[in-house]
Amino acid sequence: MKKLFITALIGLFFFTISPLATAKILADTEQETTVINIVKDAYPSVVTIEIEKTKTNANQPEGFNLFNSFNSFIRLFTQSSPNGQQSEQKYNIGSGFVVSSNGIIVTNKHVVSDQSASYNVVSNDNKKYKVTKIYRDPANEIAILKINASNLKAVKMGDSDKIQIGEGAIAMGTVLGDLENTVTSGIISGKNRTISVDNPSGKKDELKNMIQTDAAVNLGNSGGPLFNTSGEVIGVNTVTTLFGENIGFALPINLVKKDVDNYKQKEGL
Repeated sequence: MKKLFITALIGLFFFTISPLATAKILADTEQETTVINIVKDAYPSVVTIEIEKTKTNANQPEGFNLFNSFNSFIRLFTQSSPNGQQSEQKYNIGSGFVVSSNGIIVTNKHVVSDQSASYNVVSNDNKKYKVTKIYRDPANEIAILKINASNLKAVKMGDSDKIQIGEGAIAMGTVLGDLENTVTSGIISGKNRTISVDNPSGKKDELKNMIQTDAAVNLGNSGGPLFNTSGEVIGVNTVTTLFGENIGFALPINLVKKDVDNYKQKEGL
């Protein structure tokens, strides 16, 4: 009788825990499916930014030193030439995303900081477009690029004022100049962060109202989109730090929307 009682208790335990375990499995599967669907939908809208520059000697192009990491990233993908010789250099330098079907691209200002260089946008299907105009926001880490293209797939932009700490986040971009559309996921770790970075002149700039995330923001996917779990862009991946893991920052998309609207109005688009 005692044995039967113990067996009954064990059976009751498994009967009780099984629905909980099943619910967790279903929740994990649903979350995974959500990420997969967001990524599939976003692929055509996420682009790579390529720099094109003629250099003499083995000097390196100037970059925007984000926690001393961006210049290091540039040096990784720069071909040296013998002293006194000129060489045309092309390499991927960052990421961006389409915000208008007629060829308006958003990226970080530091990605296109070299005004002596020219830039190309490379789409997910390896089509290359020459950047014809660049607007660099004087106050924020935002740049708007114009390419001659039509019928591009634009992202859906969300409302960064409504994000909540702990909600899911998905980052996309070209990592290390070669790994296009790399996807990382995590959560929103903090809001309204203020961080200090070096600008091209070597002076300090303060970036305010930044979104903190533990979704990996790696070198090269600066300028790429940060999505929420509804598939809306809530930020622009901007800063990674060498001083800690799982600490990345993104500009809130509401800043970007203002710049895009102003740019369209100015250009009559």
